[in-house]
Amino acid sequence: QTTTRTRTTTKKKIKIENEIKRTLKHNFFCGEKNIIERGMVAVGSSIVAMRNPERADMVAAVAETLPLTTYIIKNKWIPKMKEKEEGRNILRDKPTLTMEQVENMKNYEKDTLGYAYYRFIKGIEREEGKDPYNPEKRTPVRYMSEEGEDERYCMWRYRQTHDLIHVLSGYEETTVQNELAIKIFEAVHYKLPMPIMASVATIPLLFFSNKHMKQPTQERQFFIEHQLPWAMNEAEKCQFLLAQPFETLFEKNIEKVREQLKIKKGP
Repeated sequence: QTTTRTRTTTKKKIKIENEIKRTLKHNFFCGEKNIIERGMVAVGSSIVAMRNPERADMVAAVAETLPLTTYIIKNKWIPKMKEKEEGRNILRDKPTLTMEQVENMKNYEKDTLGYAYYRFIKGIEREEGKDPYNPEKRTPVRYMSEEGEDERYCMWRYRQTHDLIHVLSGYEETTVQNELAIKIFEAVHYKLPMPIMASVATIPLLFFSNKHMKQPTQERQFFIEHQLPWAMNEAEKCQFLLAQPFETLFEKNIEKVREQLKIKKGP
């Protein structure tokens, strides 16, 4: 009898937990009418994300719950994607990058975008012991309206193509200045509040801490004189990256892809 009661109690707990999750999902995270609730999620996630920037789920929650994010995606990103056939096709087909595709890229020519992306994703020539990146394990889109399928997909593609900016820029090594350059590039290019906030949060690590740098003075000077101008200029003049059919560009020479997208390799 005791075992039966325990099982019954456990089932009831699971049922209640699932009901709570369902209620939260529909009332807090997916409905755009719940401004107060979404604001609470944004504030709470912001606090956690600022204290621990490695919490990708909290960083993602902040990005998705800020009202400005949805506005920019609806009124800036999607119209840009619909300007050309390639962008319209992406919105229609909603392609996603998979590890199976990445594995196939190891057979590409060494000078192609695909092979460079493969090397980056698999962690080749990166720090020993670092886990390989996986485009499928990017934080899923959880807190945006279920009614906006295109909006949710744009956010997902934004996360998946982040690594391609590292590859195209040549800033594949994970350093404070490289990450800051990429974040500033994204802030200028996409106009999203989250990369702007991330850039502001990263600046103190570059200018007020020597912990992550071997030659702080030289690295700071190089960032100010070279990497910062690169990020600002290339982000403004390059093609809108979310609308680019990268799936058809992977077999192309990476220099030709950079030329096509009007983005120069970083200094």
